[in-house]
Amino acid sequence: DPCPTALFPPHNHHAATRLWDQGIAKLLRRINPVRRHRANPRVVKRKVLKWAAKRAHHQHHPQPTQPPKCDILVH
Repeated sequence: DPCPTALFPPHNHHAATRLWDQGIAKLLRRINPVRRHRANPRVVKRKVLKWAAKRAHHQHHPQPTQPPKCDILVH
């Protein structure tokens, strides 16, 4: 004797869909519980560089006017 509220075959398609949606939502809440709010949002850390970043005032730095000197040392 089949149960009159059985979902298979679904006698009321909308009720069956609603029950499936509720069941899936309940499973998802169990798998992925609500998270607490972060105190510190995630950000990309900046690298600590040995030298300062090149800025606009560095663009017109004077260039050498003479060729480099080459000295040979003999011991």
